[in-house]
Amino acid sequence: MVKGIIRTRLGLRRKRSHGAPFAPRSGKLMGMNTMADRSKFISQIGSSLTELVKSATKASTKTVACSAVKNSTASDEQDRLVHSRQQATSLLTVRTTCLELLESGTEHVQALVRTLGPASLILASATCVRSALEPCALIMWLSDASADERERIGRVFAYRYAGQDQQRKFSRLAGPPVKEEHIRVNMKNIIANAAGRGYRILKNKKRMTVGIHKYMPSATKLISDYLREEEAYRLLSAVAHGHEWAIRSFAYQATSIVPNTVIDGVPATSFVKRRNNPSIIAYLSLLMATSFSKAVIAYGEYIGWDKRDLVGIRGAEYELLRVVSTLFGGVPIASTISMNH
Repeated sequence: MVKGIIRTRLGLRRKRSHGAPFAPRSGKLMGMNTMADRSKFISQIGSSLTELVKSATKASTKTVACSAVKNSTASDEQDRLVHSRQQATSLLTVRTTCLELLESGTEHVQALVRTLGPASLILASATCVRSALEPCALIMWLSDASADERERIGRVFAYRYAGQDQQRKFSRLAGPPVKEEHIRVNMKNIIANAAGRGYRILKNKKRMTVGIHKYMPSATKLISDYLREEEAYRLLSAVAHGHEWAIRSFAYQATSIVPNTVIDGVPATSFVKRRNNPSIIAYLSLLMATSFSKAVIAYGEYIGWDKRDLVGIRGAEYELLRVVSTLFGGVPIASTISMNH
C-alpha cells in the first residue's frame, strides 16, 4: 500500500483523476547501480533543498521585519484599518506569526537535508517532513488570499486562543500554579478583546469558552485544505506514532516468509533494513519542497514580496523535480505538480 502511494506520487503508475489517467511511467531506476550512485543522488537532493531555502531567505530579507510592501494585500488591509490601532496590531500578529512559522519550516527543510545525508535516516526524515507540514499549512491559512481583514483577524484570535489553551495545559503539568493563573488571565483578556470587537465567543454545553470566532481547524484539516496532502500526512503520522506497518514500509524490506512459523495468526516474515532507498528519498524531498514553497509563496504574495523572488522559489522547486526525474531516466514528473498545485 505504501509503495503504491509513493509510486503514484512519483508518477510511476496510472492514477485516474476525473476519468483521465496520468501518463504511464517506467518504474526502472536509472543510474542507481552502486552506493556511490545513490550517494550522489542524495547529495543532489540536498543541494536542491538548500537552494530552495536560500531562495526563500533572499525573498524575505528584502523587506524590513514584518512590514508590508506598499500596494500588497497586507498593506491594503492595514490602510483600511488605520483608524483602529487594535485592529492594525492584530494584522501585525498575522505577519509575525507567519514569520515564526516560516522559520520553523526553514529549519525542518535544513534538518531533512541532514537526515538524508550519508546515514540516510529514513524514519527520522519521515517525521521531519511531517513536522513541517503543519506550520506550512498554518501559514497558508493565515495568509489566505480569499480572506478579508476581518476574517484574517478572526483566525488570529482562533489561533492565539488555541495556543494559550495548550500552554495552560502544559503549565498545569510542568509549571508553578502562578504560571497557570497568569495564562488564564491572558486568555480572559483575549476573550474580552475579541468580544469587544464583535467576534463570536464559542462555548460548550457547560458554558465554558472553547474558542474564538471559529473552532481552530485540526492539523489534518488544514493540511488537507491548503496543501492537499492529507494522505501523506496520515502516512507520515503513522510512522511518528509507531505503527508497525508504516515503519516497515518506509525502512524495511521483506525478504522471505519464515517456513512453518505463525505469530498471532499471521505467517512470520523476515525483514532487512533498507539503506538509501531512492524512491522514498525522492518522495519525502518532493513532499517537503512542494509544501514549503507553497507556504512561502502564499505569504510572499500576501506581504508583497518581489515577484521575481517568488519565481526564484518556484524555480528552486522545479530544480528538485529535475533532479528526481533523473532517477527514472530523465522522464519529467510533472504529475507531482499537477496533483498538488
